[in-house]
Amino acid sequence: MATYTTQPSYINETNVTTYGYNVTSTMNFTETTYSYSLAYKVGVSFVLTLIAVVGTLGNICIIYAVCTQKKLRRLKTNYFVCNLALADLTVTSVVIPSTVANVINNNVSPLPVGACMFVGFIMPLSCVASMQNLMLISTQRLSATEVTDSNRNTSEAIKTWALVVFAWVWSTMLVLPLTTSFPTLTNTTATNMLKYDAAAGMCAWDDVSSPRYNFALICVAFCIPLIVSGICYTVLFKRVKGKSRKMTNQMETKNVTLVQRERRLLKTILIVLVVFVVSWGPYCLIVLLSTFGISDFTTNETWKRTTAWLGVSNSAFNSIIYGWRNQNFRIGYKMCFYQVVDGLTCNKYGMRRRVLRRSSKRKRQRMSDLAHRTVPNNLSECSTTNKYVTRLNNSSVRSKISLSVNST
Repeated sequence: MATYTTQPSYINETNVTTYGYNVTSTMNFTETTYSYSLAYKVGVSFVLTLIAVVGTLGNICIIYAVCTQKKLRRLKTNYFVCNLALADLTVTSVVIPSTVANVINNNVSPLPVGACMFVGFIMPLSCVASMQNLMLISTQRLSATEVTDSNRNTSEAIKTWALVVFAWVWSTMLVLPLTTSFPTLTNTTATNMLKYDAAAGMCAWDDVSSPRYNFALICVAFCIPLIVSGICYTVLFKRVKGKSRKMTNQMETKNVTLVQRERRLLKTILIVLVVFVVSWGPYCLIVLLSTFGISDFTTNETWKRTTAWLGVSNSAFNSIIYGWRNQNFRIGYKMCFYQVVDGLTCNKYGMRRRVLRRSSKRKRQRMSDLAHRTVPNNLSECSTTNKYVTRLNNSSVRSKISLSVNST
């Protein structure tokens, strides 16, 4: 049971409310609640609400972009990115709003016991599922036989969807032991696996009274996937670096571009992994330190609340990273925004249709410019010549493209 010998500075000492318990110098946060200052409530609620709104909208945009953009669907990695966004969406739409309600309610959960247990189960489940998806992304890129995803057959799609489902099934199995007990928020003698953690200010799992499970969960769900991902990215960067060295022929422009795209993709996913580790690493570290008795950080409200809230805030970062690093995701975000505007205005302005029309016109213009290019003799003799450029150099294809452009 978490006890505190000192009172946080943002709590009003004169406004202490107890429920049938005597308040002494050692305060038990499970039986006592405090009246937070107005400045603390407003500041924390504003920050957490901003994170929840940005994260929810961003993760919805990620799922929309992957589902609507063909270029994103062609890459099997984005299926796991979409799965990762789904896990983050559960945090930003369920866990963080409930935490805001706890802060407003003076560190007391306004939810019923069953609802608080459900939120407490969602929090570790989404964290574990996120880490499993990041590991599957790295292993999927490593298992690719080529720089680009060329195996687009039915078996590859079935394998990808099976791994997507496996990520959730395996994550559920890891956190399922948390449901073995039936705690109540006022029972201080029972070992509550899913409860309201007053030190973290949120409905979560008991990371104090079950050290063996804490150690096993962090090792299996966090450390091992992190090691596997690190090994995969080391091999992948060495592979891409070796391929870039072999491509000394300037005629292989297409292959060079593919290698550059692969390198940028690996850097993007690596940034997502690093941000995830930086966000959840401190919380896992203080739990491990408390498990081995090195230092009891889990009973320190400042440390535990800071690390726990930093971890759940990670769910709002991925959409920003993808939009920053990938143009296709930015296009998907814009189309999602236009779709919402068209829905709210009953398609009065037709913004999405206008954007698609302009994009199609620019694409036909690029094809027309490419069709009017002539292939040099030395390039046409090269075995690695882009067949698409050679085909467009044909007069019949060129005339068809010209007619389509003129018709618009």
